[in-house]
Amino acid sequence: MPPIEHRKGIPVKLLKVMTNYFQGGTEGQVLNLIKHIDRSLFDVSSACLSRSGDILDEFEHLNIPIYEYPINKLYQPSTLLEQIKFAANIRRDGIQIVQSYNFYANCFAIPAARLAGVPVTIASIRDRGVYLTPAKRRLQKYVCGLADRILVNADSIRDWLLEQGYDETKITVIKNGIDLSLYEDNISGESIRQEFDIPSSAPLIVLLARLNPKKGFEEFIQAAALLKEKYPQARYMIVGAMRTYAAGSYTEDTSYLNSLKKMTKKLGVSESVIFTGHRKDTPKILSAANISALPSHSEGLSNTLLESMASGTPCVTTDVGGNPELIQHGVNGLLVPVQNPSALADALDQILKCEALSLRLGTSAKEIAQRQYSVSKMARDTQEIYFNELRRIAPFPARV
Repeated sequence: MPPIEHRKGIPVKLLKVMTNYFQGGTEGQVLNLIKHIDRSLFDVSSACLSRSGDILDEFEHLNIPIYEYPINKLYQPSTLLEQIKFAANIRRDGIQIVQSYNFYANCFAIPAARLAGVPVTIASIRDRGVYLTPAKRRLQKYVCGLADRILVNADSIRDWLLEQGYDETKITVIKNGIDLSLYEDNISGESIRQEFDIPSSAPLIVLLARLNPKKGFEEFIQAAALLKEKYPQARYMIVGAMRTYAAGSYTEDTSYLNSLKKMTKKLGVSESVIFTGHRKDTPKILSAANISALPSHSEGLSNTLLESMASGTPCVTTDVGGNPELIQHGVNGLLVPVQNPSALADALDQILKCEALSLRLGTSAKEIAQRQYSVSKMARDTQEIYFNELRRIAPFPARV
């Protein structure tokens, strides 16, 4: 690929590589970033390993090219053929920046982009890899060593990478941003309470996360049981679903959901715990809630916490990963030890019994979200990284 030269008025060709388009923290952040990036400066396209997912239509509505390179496993001949095809296509299209997201997309795209001679390659790591085997961690470290820059969304992830021996000079932290306009004060949660027959006077505690044991659903249900006698009218809403990938497509996996439902019956809270499945009306749900709980065992920088903060909903979360970067204990939420249902119940009780505390935590959380975590700030910071990397290899003006 010829040396890159900036020409005024011609956007930089930027390719975003993802695994798929199922709703998740990373996918939502990429969607928002593309919506808010300056399209006069960047000609954006997307590539994926599976053109599927419940927010695929939202990416298609962005009017950007979307390319699919279907693979089932990293270690098979057909994957290498797809990588060669990927390399040929991005060289043909003159792509100047390739940015990939998380393990599979990083491992697929970064080596192929290097093969194609793409001027700038950026790997993105947005969690602490609790699902990665030691072999996968070694592979990810090798692949990220090929990248020009590694973007992470939390200080805790940067620290985790440094513990593994990653090159500190390559790592940059850009924290998540959200569209604050979705969480205006006039959003009403009344329809949510009506839909699920929750009295307006009943406390509502919500947990928004994909159905994964690492999100602390068991502790959430146990906390509900501990609070049952004191708050008999309280409702505990679990919002999310689990999807598994098989035979080239994603399906709903109900096995974990069924185990959680059995647990609610065993603990006598089946009438108090509501399972909604996947939802797209998060602002309304948070508006209806008294508390947002996230008792996760591991976390990067949680979109759930950011959304809860933006809505002014008091948060209770575990003191792990990037959670303490968002929630300051006693300032804009409460932190509890991981895998401790009793501590979780006590924290929920503190907020439920004290309206002044609830108001103070929620107000502070909203102010912090508005000041520090807007999607426009995230977009500006990311664009600056792109241009810094381009300036490193060719003359680019300080302002474009």
